Amino acid sequence: MTSCTSPTVHCPPPVVFVEPVIPVFSIPNASAKDSMATMGKLDIHLKGASVDSPTEGVAGWFASNFGMFRKQIEGYSVREFLEKYSKFLSDTSLRNILFIEIDYTLVYADKKNERPDDLNLAIGAAFEYVSQHISGSNKVVVSAVGRTNKGPREDLELSVEAQFYQRHGFGKPTIEIRAIGIPSTFVKQEKETKLEYENRLKHLTQELEDYLKRDEFRDEHKQEMKLVVADYRQHLAGLFEIDRLEERVYTELEG
Repeated sequence: MTSCTSPTVHCPPPVVFVEPVIPVFSIPNASAKDSMATMGKLDIHLKGASVDSPTEGVAGWFASNFGMFRKQIEGYSVREFLEKYSKFLSDTSLRNILFIEIDYTLVYADKKNERPDDLNLAIGAAFEYVSQHISGSNKVVVSAVGRTNKGPREDLELSVEAQFYQRHGFGKPTIEIRAIGIPSTFVKQEKETKLEYENRLKHLTQELEDYLKRDEFRDEHKQEMKLVVADYRQHLAGLFEIDRLEERVYTELEG
């Protein structure tokens, strides 16, 4: 088992079952923008890329004078990305894979969440697809779910999706990661009965109808997402040769 360097951020309890689709929870009778969802984004530019640019004709003239039509070709292949990103997923306890898509082909899917720990199975299916397409793949999308581990009141249910482009527009990110989190307190707990869950949720929504408490509650989980994003940044920096990284954490209210 992989050791956990940030236990309060991403290390799960022994068994974690997470809903495959994370709802956007809003407080009844509150503003439509009062969603409890918190978002984190990382745009990653890698080192070692080359540039493919036309040199002849009108396209060559535009490329030379305006930088148009230039393509950036990454030093990482799709397989190399999958190898490194699967290590990132394992290290951050995002071993519950919803789907992997390569060049718009769905190569693995578990959207009903029937296999909560299926990282190895999913990556194996992706490797098999890549090995069968010797012409070379370009785009990968990996979607996973997980949970932080600070306690039900503070935790976030996470949906994390990454896109990788081996060949893309000049100056655009190589890897784009988007994380959506909702407070775990909105999710039914493993040993909780349906009635207990409904009563707890009713009391919570009543409490959060107070806008001051709602803002405080939202800010607490925004700070938790900042820790998650910082943790992801650290893990990614240890796996990829990063040229620069842009990140942002925000609530749906902030847009």
